[in-house]
Amino acid sequence: VEQPCGVGFSYSTAADTKEDYTYDDDKAAEDFYGMIQKFYERFPQYNKNAMYLTSESYGGHYIPTLAKYIVDENTASTNPVVPFKGFAVGNPATDSYSTTPAMIDTWYGHQLLPKPVYDTYQAKCTKEPSKIINAEECEKIFLKMFTDTANLNPYALDYPVCTTGEDGSKKKSIRNSQGAKLLHHNLKDHVSEQTLEKLGLATTASPQPAYDPCIDNYMDAWMNTDAVKAALHVNPDVKWADCSYNVNYSVYDKTKKDSTTYYKYLLENNDKFDIDILVYSGDDDSICGTIGTQSWIYDLGYDVKPTKEWNVWKVNQQTAGYMAQFNDARLAFATVHNAGHEVPTYQPASALALFESFLDRSVFGANDIDMKV
Repeated sequence: VEQPCGVGFSYSTAADTKEDYTYDDDKAAEDFYGMIQKFYERFPQYNKNAMYLTSESYGGHYIPTLAKYIVDENTASTNPVVPFKGFAVGNPATDSYSTTPAMIDTWYGHQLLPKPVYDTYQAKCTKEPSKIINAEECEKIFLKMFTDTANLNPYALDYPVCTTGEDGSKKKSIRNSQGAKLLHHNLKDHVSEQTLEKLGLATTASPQPAYDPCIDNYMDAWMNTDAVKAALHVNPDVKWADCSYNVNYSVYDKTKKDSTTYYKYLLENNDKFDIDILVYSGDDDSICGTIGTQSWIYDLGYDVKPTKEWNVWKVNQQTAGYMAQFNDARLAFATVHNAGHEVPTYQPASALALFESFLDRSVFGANDIDMKV
């Protein structure tokens, strides 16, 4: 599902698209729910199957918001009940710490920043009113940190980067358009437009496939071929891109909103909703670093099950990550070792094993975790 309207192949037919391209989390959930209802209307043979939602990154807002919308509509509306059974979110943007602050902490944890710079950042730029008093100095610190890490992939710190553009020419900026766009969103609340411009972020064991740092370039070209557009039955006049600059999305939702309230609502009323929730995190990502996910998921207040506090899970006898299973909640948290922001891109075998174990519920302690791919 490509959302909100105005991204990917989705578009508005209005003469003035401003209203249709102005969005927030609640409107996205309402539209998605409407799409689900239309899907079952068109394909009624699937309305008895269990339905699960999965997403990554800003899916940490989209999916719990949508999950609450679905369970509430299942209870209160006259629409057909959606057979919703749970969701999985990867490297989710969830609260204000889980994005930019967690990213900088991840950089330091990977030894990409010198201790004096990090210590100064911590002392002067992390809490109010200190960061306001030291605004000019904090701008310089941010500029230095981003400049020092500019040649790394923030989505997968230990993986190579693409050094060529779509046309094969040498790239002036290492970061891809997705990375630049997301960093721009995350940093707008921390630095000025002038600093964003300086950073280049202004608005303008079965065999696994080898990781290719230029895969985004190939995807853009492939998605825009006539054959692909025809197979997907999309508007052939729409040019697909990995980022949209058409959408005016709520700055509050992107930078301030805390979606843990949805997790609490869903879990505390799960005797009625009967859903499973898996949160997973590639530990090589800095955009939504694992340190940020650990921060909010344990702060939900659920105790972990005895002997299930932080267990190794394996794929083909190799450590694939660590897992925690929580008491009194259908909630599990898993790390995926050496995986970047989009876990299946970097560790496809581990991603498949984790997904299958989510569906058969072994991640919640129903069975021993013994994964083979």
